[in-house]
Amino acid sequence: MDREQYKIDIGLLSTRIENILEFYDSHSCQCAFPRFRQYTSIDSADTGNSFYVNETEAFIDNCGKYFDIKKMTPERGGECYLSMYTCKKCGSIFEYGWSDFSIHISRSYLKLKEKKVNDIGAEPINPIPVFVGPMGHSYLENAFVKKDLEELTQYLQEIKNGY
Repeated sequence: MDREQYKIDIGLLSTRIENILEFYDSHSCQCAFPRFRQYTSIDSADTGNSFYVNETEAFIDNCGKYFDIKKMTPERGGECYLSMYTCKKCGSIFEYGWSDFSIHISRSYLKLKEKKVNDIGAEPINPIPVFVGPMGHSYLENAFVKKDLEELTQYLQEIKNGY
């Protein structure tokens, strides 16, 4: 993908993620959607690889207004930045971490620590659908499948049966 197209796609993705977060907020909160948690918890450090996922970064970049954020002091050798995110609606707690792996690759995650809401969103599937996807030095190629923006939106907004 050329640089100009990448910039365009990142802009489209960010705007769409903002809309999806508004959708979550209008139905419950982001915490009630397992697929939100699927994306925000992707952490290349868990696999020993060096990459980030644009969808993960877009969710984390846009979801701050739905949380109360408390900065923490990272343990030595751990994350460069560490915070606790508490949902303003349901009180669920997430851990946020950020580290840089190189001058070009950094990654962040938002992992659920304590859930205080019932799920209304559909369960995650694998491989994980992505519009822009992973970038980096090494990543699990079979973990992601390219989709267009509409397919990604449908996936992220799917409500589980009975709701």
